[in-house]
Amino acid sequence: MVQSNGKLYFTADDGIHGNELWASDGSASGTLLVKDIAIGNMSANIISNIFADSTQVYFITYSNGSLLDTIKLWKSDGTNNGTINYHSFTSFDLPIQARIIQKNNNRIFYGLTIVNGDNILGLTDGTNGGSWIVSDSLSSFSQIPNSIPFINNHWIYPTRSTINGSGTEPYSTDGVPGNVMKVTDINPSGGYTSGLNWYFNQVTWGGFCYFVANNGSTGPELWVTDGTMFGTHILSDIYVGNNSCFGISSSGDQNFKPCIAGNNLFFVADDGIHGSELWSMTLLTVPIDESNNLKSPVTIFPNPASTEIKLNIADNDVKLMNIFNSLGESIIQDKIKNSSSTIDIDISGLANGIYIIEMVTINGDIKKKFVKGN
Repeated sequence: MVQSNGKLYFTADDGIHGNELWASDGSASGTLLVKDIAIGNMSANIISNIFADSTQVYFITYSNGSLLDTIKLWKSDGTNNGTINYHSFTSFDLPIQARIIQKNNNRIFYGLTIVNGDNILGLTDGTNGGSWIVSDSLSSFSQIPNSIPFINNHWIYPTRSTINGSGTEPYSTDGVPGNVMKVTDINPSGGYTSGLNWYFNQVTWGGFCYFVANNGSTGPELWVTDGTMFGTHILSDIYVGNNSCFGISSSGDQNFKPCIAGNNLFFVADDGIHGSELWSMTLLTVPIDESNNLKSPVTIFPNPASTEIKLNIADNDVKLMNIFNSLGESIIQDKIKNSSSTIDIDISGLANGIYIIEMVTINGDIKKKFVKGN
């Protein structure tokens, strides 16, 4: 049962129309059959969840109540005429399970489990040209993802590749058919990167995704990504060595249980000393644009960088600079004493990862993100 635009949506069988989509405003007279998709007493066979946004719901059916018929994705505004076939699936084996995972940028991200047990991820904007298979290589997982991180206008999802023995790793797409990129090879040994956390317990905040992964040497631990190679790294080896701080589940993240309050991430972990206890960490500050009071834009280049970054501060009067790591710790602090429009900063001693640079000026504060890589 889901809510959209003041109505509750659910499936029911009134003994006449079979199992179909219904909607209710909470009153007897306002509880009505939305559409008899499978005409007569046949059922529509809704094989997915009912997914709701603010104005519409989406669901997947056997279009005519027959197992041999086309699988269809529907959208509905709660009226008979407003319940239409959004997309028809014509290239799949018969699915035994389906899930509409989420909707971003007017695209539906869905998953199907077909008869041979393989799981498929796909995207559709309701058109044939905008509908495509994102991944058909999820057979190592037992279920369709509950959610897919959507950060910086990209979906980040796990898929399995046999090329160079890379195993299961995070991939990225902007939703344009064919635009797929491997984010990074977390486990370079070629093994299965167990505990890809967004599969079960992913949490996103401020353009970053926090998840659990195993790089083959630290065991399943807490990681972060902004969807780029240099922006994907381990945050902390909580249980030092090749141990899991999140229990011994096959997914590696069963006991992660993340929760965000304020700008803090709370989770359950075991450091090998205290047992499973509640932990917290300060999340990365959300990168923001310059204050409207600044005289000129501020830029960082190159970005990513390996040894040095240059801050082009133009004619802004920067008094103080702080660099924070992904744990929110201040690792570099400097008072700016010269009036040059460009500031050179040596970052060769920093570990690869994501950093926030904060500059204090007389006209406002500036916060920018940069990435350190090799």
